[in-house]
Amino acid sequence: MEEETQKVNSGPVPLKKSHWLRYLLIAAALLIVFFVGAFVLLINAIGGRTGFGNGSIALIYIEGPIAASGSEGIFSSAVNPGDIIGQLKQAEEDDDIAAVLMRINSPGGTASAGQEIYEQVKKLQKHKPVVVSIADVGASAAYLLASPAQKIISTPSSLVGSIGTIITVPNYQGLYKKLGINYTVISQGKYKDIGNPNRPLTVEETAILKKQSKLVYEQFIDEVAAGRGMPRDKVAKLATGLAFLGVEGKKFGLVDKLGNFQDAIDEAAKLGKIKGKPDIIEFNQPSILQFFSQLFSGEKNRLKEQILKELITSPPTTPIK
Repeated sequence: MEEETQKVNSGPVPLKKSHWLRYLLIAAALLIVFFVGAFVLLINAIGGRTGFGNGSIALIYIEGPIAASGSEGIFSSAVNPGDIIGQLKQAEEDDDIAAVLMRINSPGGTASAGQEIYEQVKKLQKHKPVVVSIADVGASAAYLLASPAQKIISTPSSLVGSIGTIITVPNYQGLYKKLGINYTVISQGKYKDIGNPNRPLTVEETAILKKQSKLVYEQFIDEVAAGRGMPRDKVAKLATGLAFLGVEGKKFGLVDKLGNFQDAIDEAAKLGKIKGKPDIIEFNQPSILQFFSQLFSGEKNRLKEQILKELITSPPTTPIK
């Protein structure tokens, strides 16, 4: 009994040397990743600005679907118009920035979100040249906001245009019945529960949504025509909702030039009258938390799959461009 008591009170068993080494290696690896990430973000924030009056290009990324709620959550990959508007305004007010380059890789989004950014691009275009570089896709609302730019450059196989609107109203009535799910809707106002997925739309409700969709559609045509300086009837003929290849977009007047990202940089430097190699200042760099989220989740590598999915789906009862 006395021997057992001595064992219990003898204190904690010291960690083996191998355990200490393992913990030290893990801690060192985490520190290295943290400092490398911080260093990359710092360099990008500085943007290589020389300070010798050479002139800089503000690089603003628009990647993923565009919606007013896009910035909710630190790991969100959606584009919030408020963020982009702030960056465009910052570029306008920075005297060292001679031109703005928008790198777009987006299938579009809600009509209002695209219109918000569109208006800010128009304002900026009055003060500094704006060039758009389209990667895989710049369609629907993403094309709308690009249309006021002085130059739009895409690859021959990029997807551009998709001028049209869509409203999707799901009807789960049959599924709910099979599952034994019943809804009781209490509302005030004749059309308050329009789009209720527990029932089909009435003829009158369908007509209302068609009218609203038509109004947004007409706005879309007007805005693209104004942004591109094209006759409205020509844009209307292209407004079939189809996304054209870049080579087709060039033929139809939706794209100014076929080329890659470097070609877009060169065009922005030329329009901004920048001599020599321009400084590139990336405005919307991710935060530390977003950096590590992208690093470990592979979010960037899944963007193409997300874009293809967005091209065939849309939020219910929301006008989409």
